[in-house]
This record gives sequence, C-alpha cells and structure tokens, in this order.
Amino acid sequence: MKYLICVFLTLTMPCWAVVSTSEENPQRSYLDTYPVLFPGDNRAKIRSAYQVALLELALSYSKYNFDVKPNGRDIHRARNHMLLEENQFVHILWTATTPELEENFFPVKIPVLRGLLGFRIPLVHADTPDILKFVSTPEDLKQLVAGQLVIWSDTKILRSNDIPVTNGSNFGALFHMLSIKRFDYFPRSIAEVYNDWSMFRALPIAIDKHIAIYYPNVMYFFVNKQNTFLHKEILDGLEKAIQNGSFEKLFHLYHAQNIEKANLRNRRILTLKNPLLPDQLPTHRPELWLDLINQ
Repeated sequence: MKYLICVFLTLTMPCWAVVSTSEENPQRSYLDTYPVLFPGDNRAKIRSAYQVALLELALSYSKYNFDVKPNGRDIHRARNHMLLEENQFVHILWTATTPELEENFFPVKIPVLRGLLGFRIPLVHADTPDILKFVSTPEDLKQLVAGQLVIWSDTKILRSNDIPVTNGSNFGALFHMLSIKRFDYFPRSIAEVYNDWSMFRALPIAIDKHIAIYYPNVMYFFVNKQNTFLHKEILDGLEKAIQNGSFEKLFHLYHAQNIEKANLRNRRILTLKNPLLPDQLPTHRPELWLDLINQ
C-alpha cells in the first residue's frame, strides 16, 4: 500500500515530498536527509533567494541534514496554507506575520528581513515619474490609487489607512496594469523593488525618487504547529547566526546595495499604521532590527 500511495502522489508531487519532519515520527537519524519544502518552482526560489539562503544558513548549524527546495507547484496561497497545516508538500512559509497566521502556524520569531519589509519604494509609470513629487503626508496618498495583489496583507494595511487600492489577480499582472495606468503607483519593499523593476524593465515603469512609505511589517518563517523539530532547528540556527555575525553578513550581502540605492535620507517618509501586527513582537531585542528612519 505504501508503494501505491507513493506512485499516486508522484502524479502531482515528487515522492520524497511525503516525508514528514514533524514530531509524528520522533525517531531520527543523523544519516538521513530531511526535505524542507517551500511553495513554488525555481522562479520562486530565485525571487526568494535571500530567504532560502537564510534558511539554509540556519539549518547548516543543525546536527541533522536538510534539503531545502521548492515543491515544484505554483498554487494559490490558501492552498499552500492548507498543505502546511497538513505538513505535506509544504513544510515552511515565509510571509508577513498576522495574528491569524500565528494562531494557525508556528512562527519562528526572528524577523527575516530585520524590519526592511515595511519600507516601501513606489514603482510608477515612466510617463509620470514625478506623480509623487508633491506628496508630503499620508493624506496626500488618498488622492492617488495604489496597486496590490488582493491576497497580500498590504491591501488591508493600505485600505485601513483609507488609501485607495486596485487589486491585480497575480503578481505579473500588477506590472502590466501599472504599464497601462490602471493605478498610479505600486509600493514594493526595498528588498524587492529594484529586482522587480529589472525583471519588468521592458515595460514603461520607473522607480519613484521622492517618497518612501513605511508601516511596521515583520516577516517570519512559519512551520506546522506540531513541527517542533523543524522549528527548533531553524530557531537555534538563526540564534547562532545572529551571535556569530553570519546573519548580518548574509543580510548585507543581499540588501546593503538596495538600501543604499533607496537613499532614504533624501526621501519623504510617510508612516502608516499596520492594524494586522500581532501584539507580541521581539522589539526588546534591538539586534534583530534595522533603524533606517533614524540613520
């Protein structure tokens, strides 16, 4: 029966994807390799290269062997959440935290992007590169329309601040919508905006030079609630990487150049509220955060 199940599952997923890293099977061997699957295909691995590298860094300190790889399927976020709840085909997610996510999954409470996720640089249409030149307050943003993906928490955050939002059906569609002026600007994290612009540079899209939008936003790694094994190995590894400086070194390798390009000193920073933030954040540990506002 085990082999029949495995053959059936290979129609949709690799056979090794059924291996569990939860506490359901506590007998482990240092000789085995445990798959750690995240959603998406190789494109997702490229787009999330830093997160994958950080996860691999954390797990490199473990006595166990792990193989971090995409599960090969680009499916809807709700489906990925369901698979993570089952701890099958998805063993880990990284996303902006919310109270609902922390209730449903087991967060590794180390900010993956050190708070950088909350700093947003807008993409604008190349014909209107100065559309945000005279925007000085969040109130001014209410006169313009932002673009966001409907399933992203950013949509709820912007709308909770009474900022108009037009939603796209998928990530790539948003860039094409901006290129035909379906909305005025597309806020992207400093960690994302320059790579995004490069990927879609054939479209008439430009990077705004005038403002940055900031709202507190924290990305965590999330695992299945019962997967205390994987949670512990990631958390312990991240703590070791923080202590020996390799976390910060990796972060700067991927993000220092983008932070410099963002030139926040010469931008007006518009601060918004984030009603989706959980009450308990590791704000008592300053070593986990960047301070870009007071730099």
